[in-house]
Amino acid sequence: MTRKITAFKYFLRQRRCALRIDNTTDPRDRRGRRYTWRSLFAANLIGMMLCARSLRTLEELSEDFGALARGLGAPAKVGRWALGNFLRLAKSSVLLDKLHELVRYELRNKSLTPNGLPFGVVAIDGKQDRRKLAERFTDFVQWVRHDGSKPYGLHRVIRVALVSSAVPVVLTCMEILGKTNEAASFKEIFCRLVSLFGSAFQLITGDAGFCTAANAALVDTANYGYLFGLKENQPTLLEEARRVLIPEARSRVADAMDPGWETDSKGRTIRRFLWVTHDMAGWPDWEHLRQVFLVRTLVRLDDGSTAVLDERLFVTNMTRGMLTARRALLVIRRHWRIENGVFGTLDRKDLWAEDTTLGWSVKGEGLMNTSILTCIAFNLLSLFRGVHLRSKVNRQAKWLRVLRWLVAAFYLPAAALRTGILSEQAEQECLPGA
Repeated sequence: MTRKITAFKYFLRQRRCALRIDNTTDPRDRRGRRYTWRSLFAANLIGMMLCARSLRTLEELSEDFGALARGLGAPAKVGRWALGNFLRLAKSSVLLDKLHELVRYELRNKSLTPNGLPFGVVAIDGKQDRRKLAERFTDFVQWVRHDGSKPYGLHRVIRVALVSSAVPVVLTCMEILGKTNEAASFKEIFCRLVSLFGSAFQLITGDAGFCTAANAALVDTANYGYLFGLKENQPTLLEEARRVLIPEARSRVADAMDPGWETDSKGRTIRRFLWVTHDMAGWPDWEHLRQVFLVRTLVRLDDGSTAVLDERLFVTNMTRGMLTARRALLVIRRHWRIENGVFGTLDRKDLWAEDTTLGWSVKGEGLMNTSILTCIAFNLLSLFRGVHLRSKVNRQAKWLRVLRWLVAAFYLPAAALRTGILSEQAEQECLPGA
């Protein structure tokens, strides 16, 4: 474990600029400041990397921070009220800039180059917490009432992840106004994405919630490709796609398929097949439409027979030369990395438990700032495990094992970090709760 700790220390040192906030952004009154703005940011970020469930937990963890945490600027001990004030008062735009700065650093260092594809692909998806808020703290809380029950609030965000690289990373995120939806927010976040990381991708993917003629035209006009899921929100287009592709799937061999049968997360043995049609190119109000895909998932039953598990339709403006059937199947599978690789990891109860744990702070900018810090922490841990570590075994290490390396790194004494030599007994003694 000592080598992993040393590697993590070096990893964070390389990204020190992206992990430090400027004290000049401090909105507090100059009187009575016990902690600097930079130290509060560092403490909150370290707590998020350690998957702390609350500010009270982070307050307890900060008592034993070691040399690495001090080097990042975390104070010896910080109260939860000061940590909460930072989350409430800090401008979310400032924290979002730190997320963007980290991504730009990785892009410059070629850590996010396309893997298995000739171009970059980003996936966009909305995230709605299951955490019910008692008050409408901001305009970005959607007020919900079901069957006359007591109303409650939900905080919603849109996140964009780069899914073509070796590991998925969050590029940017944006809150959704309580009185609107994902599709109406697409224009704003897409324009922001192009201005920030326009050279990092050529194709954007999204589920059917983003599939509108206006959104597709926006992407096409900007000279980017789109691949959107097709469902009942586009009834005419959906009906025609089914009329064309369903008979094709019955009468001819698929244009692309998975290399072999595989086991999914639910233990089922599945295989995906893709059919493509170009007959719908230039559909009314979709003049930029060039290809439509049907992806059919088969499941192998216990008796050896197969059955159709799922069928999905997708539309794109990319030519068959750029997006072949084989690449399209890979891109469609990569899109789900934002659900399974990003959201699925953040929602795990043994890690961040983002979907079920109440935010560290719910007032002011607290909800969004907590969300941004979560994205920064996720990116750091994903890049450390999946890119920075050289061994294939270490890159496939379970998340809880990686978290154990981080806990040891943040709580080791200075001498151990400086020499890189640590006995197993000393290693155990320096961990929290030992």
